Amino acid sequence: MRMHRSLRVAMFGLLAPLLALAACGSQGYAPKLGSATTVSLKGTSGQQIGSATFTPTYATHLKTYYKGKEVPFTGAQIPLELRSGSCTGKPLANLTDAAAAPILNGPTVSGDPSGGVDVAAPMSDSLYVVVRDHANDANAAQLACGHPLSGRRQYFDLYTPGQGSNGYELGITMMEPIVATHVAVALASPATQAAPWSVRLDGCSGQALAQGQIAAGATSASGIIFAPLSAGKWTLAYEQGSCAQVAG
Repeated sequence: MRMHRSLRVAMFGLLAPLLALAACGSQGYAPKLGSATTVSLKGTSGQQIGSATFTPTYATHLKTYYKGKEVPFTGAQIPLELRSGSCTGKPLANLTDAAAAPILNGPTVSGDPSGGVDVAAPMSDSLYVVVRDHANDANAAQLACGHPLSGRRQYFDLYTPGQGSNGYELGITMMEPIVATHVAVALASPATQAAPWSVRLDGCSGQALAQGQIAAGATSASGIIFAPLSAGKWTLAYEQGSCAQVAG
C-alpha cells in the first residue's frame, strides 16, 4: 500500500507541471494574433503624409544541431535550407548565410540573437530542414533531412535523406511558431526622392528593429519584425525629425 501511494505521489509530481501548462499555456502552439494598429506618418513640417500599419502575423523560429554541434546562422561550415513538402521539395529559404544556392522571392530570414534563425513563414508539418554538403551549389549533396509532425513547438530528428527513421540520425532541429509583426508603410502621394523609414525600440534614436526606404516615385514599402507588438515600446521614424509612438 505504501509503495502504491509513493507511486501515485511521484506520478502527480510529474503530471502537475504538465497539467498547469495545459491549463494556462498554448501547449506549444502559437498564441492568437492580436489586432493590427495604424500610425500616421508625418512630414518634416508635421503634416500627415501617409500611414504605417502594423499587423501581427505568424513566423517560425528554428535551431538546428548537426552531429552534436549547433549550426549558427552566421559563419556556418555547412549550409541549411528550408524546403516545402519533402526533402527535395521547393526551396523556401536559406537558414544560414552560407547558402546552398540563392533563393529568390523567399520569406525574410534573420539570425536570432539568442541563437538559431527566424523565418517569416508560419510553422507547419510540411516544412523540411535540409543539411547540405557545401555552399553555393544547387547540386550539393544532402547530408540530412527532417520535418516536424505538427505545427506546434517540438524537436525532431534529421536523418539520412531518403531513408527517414530507417536511416542514421545525424542531427536535431527545434522548431516553434512565433508571432511577428508585418509593417506596411504607405504614402498619400509618390515620394519625390528616396525616403527612409525605420521602426525603433525605446525612442526615435533607439535600436532599429526594421528599416528600409520608399523608392522615388513609389508610395509603399514593407518589412518584418520578429517580435509581437507587445514586446516593447516601438516608435516609427520617417525622414529626419519625424517620429511617432506605435501603440501595442
